[in-house]
Amino acid sequence: MLRHKKFRNKDELEIFLRDFAPSDVYYSCAYYEDPDAEMEKKGWFGADLIFDIDADHVTTSCSKVHDEWICGNCGFSGKGIEPEKCPVCGGEK
Repeated sequence: MLRHKKFRNKDELEIFLRDFAPSDVYYSCAYYEDPDAEMEKKGWFGADLIFDIDADHVTTSCSKVHDEWICGNCGFSGKGIEPEKCPVCGGEK
C-alpha cells in the first residue's frame, strides 16, 4: 500500500492514477506544516470534519438500474444488490 502521496495539481494526480491504477484512493482532510515529510515529522495543524456515508447496501427501487457487481472469483457480473454467493461459480463475497 502506498500512502501519504502529495500531488501539486490535478495533472499530477491524473498521471499517477493512470500509471498505477490503484484499487482505492483516499483524500486526507488533515493540514500539515510539511506534507512531504515522514508521518511523525509532518507537523499536524488540524483537520476538517468529514462524513462518509456509504449507501451502497441500501435497498432502492432503482438499484437494478445503476448498481453493478462483479464476482472476484470468476468475473461474472450483474446488477442490483450483490448476492452472498455468485450464481455462476458459487464464490462468496
